Amino acid sequence: MVALEALTTVPEMPRRRDHLRLVPISYSTAHYRVSSPLAERRAKRSRVLQRRRRVVVGLILAAILAILLASQPQSSTSNSGVLSHSSALNAGQTYVVQGGETLSTIARLVNPEHPSIAYAALKKQVGSSVVIAGEHLLIP
Repeated sequence: MVALEALTTVPEMPRRRDHLRLVPISYSTAHYRVSSPLAERRAKRSRVLQRRRRVVVGLILAAILAILLASQPQSSTSNSGVLSHSSALNAGQTYVVQGGETLSTIARLVNPEHPSIAYAALKKQVGSSVVIAGEHLLIP
């Protein structure tokens, strides 16, 4: 019997429960950071994403515009009215003859439909059918 008494008087070992914690009653939620409602957070996120999209689209459009402007041929215009290799030759303009051009090629630039009329007027102005590179002609 003595053995039975010894066993009944042995205290039980307390179990460890680390996952459970006691919270005092006086503890309030004021210590926690309270975030804005879900609808506000979603709206803010939507605005941020929309702003990013606008910036990306703006950058893409600016890059395309820069490429288009860079690919444009550079045109040099002069206030004196001197033209060289222009497809739109009008009466009263001065044309500078380039190397390898003849009076008939210039006449075709002046009047593509009827170059013979322009050829006769240019020949009369120059005094011959031969033109020299660098010579200035007044378009009839």
